[in-house]
Amino acid sequence: MVYRRTKTTVLLILVDLKEHTQNKRELLEKIAEVYADFNYPPDMEELIYYMPAKNYDPSQYSQHENEQRLLTLFDKFLEKEKNDLKKAT
Repeated sequence: MVYRRTKTTVLLILVDLKEHTQNKRELLEKIAEVYADFNYPPDMEELIYYMPAKNYDPSQYSQHENEQRLLTLFDKFLEKEKNDLKKAT
């Protein structure tokens, strides 16, 4: 029960950040803060700009492309978490 509550809290925080943060870089930094604040959940690792990417070489892309990739992963993460929450309730 605590785990589900924590995941729900993280989801609510992330949705709020997405809705109220206009600057993409700032949003990525805030996502990383949530990641740290909630004890580094493994399912968020791929969203964190300072973590090594798996099966992806960021040096082959521009900063904009790398940020866009992270934001796309973030959107997919939010959708998955929302769907998981719906299934659990």
